[in-house]
Amino acid sequence: MTSVARPSTGRAASGAMIPEMIPRDLWARWRLSDATDLGGSRSRTWRVRRGSTVFALKWLPASVRADWRYETQVMTALRSAGWPAPVLAEEPLVRDDGIWRLFAWLPGGPAPDEGSDDSEGFNRGRLLAEFHAASSPLGAISRRDGFELPREAVSDPLLDQWLTVHERHLPEEGRTLRAYREAAAALLAENGSDLAAALPAGVPGGAAPGLPSGVPSGVVHGDFTPWNLLFESGTLSGILDFEACHHNHLVADFALAWRGDHDDVIRGYDSVRPLSETEWRLVWPTYWAWLFLGVKEILAEHYSRPGGASRPADLDWQVRHLLKDSGLLAATCGPKPVDLA
Repeated sequence: MTSVARPSTGRAASGAMIPEMIPRDLWARWRLSDATDLGGSRSRTWRVRRGSTVFALKWLPASVRADWRYETQVMTALRSAGWPAPVLAEEPLVRDDGIWRLFAWLPGGPAPDEGSDDSEGFNRGRLLAEFHAASSPLGAISRRDGFELPREAVSDPLLDQWLTVHERHLPEEGRTLRAYREAAAALLAENGSDLAAALPAGVPGGAAPGLPSGVPSGVVHGDFTPWNLLFESGTLSGILDFEACHHNHLVADFALAWRGDHDDVIRGYDSVRPLSETEWRLVWPTYWAWLFLGVKEILAEHYSRPGGASRPADLDWQVRHLLKDSGLLAATCGPKPVDLA
């Protein structure tokens, strides 16, 4: 298996320095001449060249279990609908170390800062509603393997067990985490947030089979943030990073784009597709549920290793985001329904 941690470099035939973590056979196969590391979390991305043409090279580690073909299916369908989603320049290369894909480089850059985060958020919310109008009817695309739905994330008994362990080390923080987990699970169950394992896509304003009216579902992007949207001369020219796309309630997408306090994202979304009462009630618990994704693994890894029990695991980021307040949600749905006593 090719190492993914070595920072050293080699040289291409052209003499350009290349990251050694890019397989040399791939470098030759796709006739690449240089690479600039653009970073990444679950995966990694490089800006590469073939002659004078620029591409995006993406690597998805073998340890990531999500179905990578799902992304291709979604991006292809969106491009057919007129949306500037990424397009493959070569057939993906499947190796022991993961999946390597070469994409055409999309033009443009993030929307210019107009001096108002509110205007950016409102416009992005409107754009997300338009995106859902195109992505929701993708009827052949249902659930993606390897993705937990919000209610599953907060109803896992193993999460509960590890939160109990963490609470012994940090009682106050542990109680806070438990209160939000319990509130999220209860609210998601109360408002009918279950999705079947292979749920056909709904349509905006409708409901998927087995769900209450007013909870539309479909393919969500999963990270509809300013840095994943490209514009050229004021027109959307690219949507990046479909790594988290999957089938879910549409609430999941704008809850993530909202991130707990970007209220104008929801205002912009609601101005295009007015939210139902049930959807408003699902915003908080859906957002909280996402903050628990990976927590079970963090706690299990920390407290299971030698010496891990001698100090608490670091969940400060999750707690800070759980404690965010929203004037819009408070005005629309009342105080946060969390018992921190």
